[in-house]
Amino acid sequence: MARFISSGGSTSRVVPLTPHGQGPGQQGLRVSTSRDGGTAVVCVEGDMDLSSAGDLRQSLASLVDAGASCLVLDLGRVSFLDCAGIRVLVTARDLTASKGGWMRLESVPAGVRRILQLTGTHQLLEPVPDVCSPPRLHLT
Repeated sequence: MARFISSGGSTSRVVPLTPHGQGPGQQGLRVSTSRDGGTAVVCVEGDMDLSSAGDLRQSLASLVDAGASCLVLDLGRVSFLDCAGIRVLVTARDLTASKGGWMRLESVPAGVRRILQLTGTHQLLEPVPDVCSPPRLHLT
């Protein structure tokens, strides 16, 4: 069962480890959320994999159902991403779009960014450059 920790205007949800706890899923997943009107900022920490995908998908859907049609996902502390995690991101993007909103990825680690590029999903889930990153050069 997941634990919920509330502090101020934000809520943290700790997604439990699976009993088998093998491989990447050993780290688990921590999700912290805060809302400002129709926009929710979701900070994800840990492994976005098969063992955590269902709970993460449910958390994001609950936010959208509660009126947050725009999601900002801060992936700066995500250590692992597999196809189940990618599916959660695509599903969340589709859900926000169906409500007239959007989803944006921020602070995407290099390893996660590489997975998005290798799978071609970076075209669907274009990460926003980090604030400190140099702008992209568009050569013609």
